[in-house]
Amino acid sequence: MEQTTEYLKCILTEAEIKEAGAALARRYSEITNLEEQKKSVTSDFKAKIDAATAEASLLARQIQNGYEFRQIDCEIQRVWEDKTVQTIRLDTGEIVKTRPMTADELQDRLAFNEQS
Repeated sequence: MEQTTEYLKCILTEAEIKEAGAALARRYSEITNLEEQKKSVTSDFKAKIDAATAEASLLARQIQNGYEFRQIDCEIQRVWEDKTVQTIRLDTGEIVKTRPMTADELQDRLAFNEQS
């Protein structure tokens, strides 16, 4: 007796249909979950790409301009002869700002001289 296997139509039982329905529901739930994970990962990568792009842009601008802005310690000096206030960089000694003394600053000097 010779035997073979064929791919043939089979009518599903109620139990098989119920089991297939549960499997289908699980699969769609898995698909939804995977799509949410993909969105999250895509969003994370977009944020990382945007951050890297912003940093590259900043570096390119620094290279092109040849300078950058930094927080630099400065000293404020009052020049009573000129009645001005100077802001001087402590790293280079450069005067970066000069302004006239305010009325209050001039009053402080007068009050100091009166006490002497």
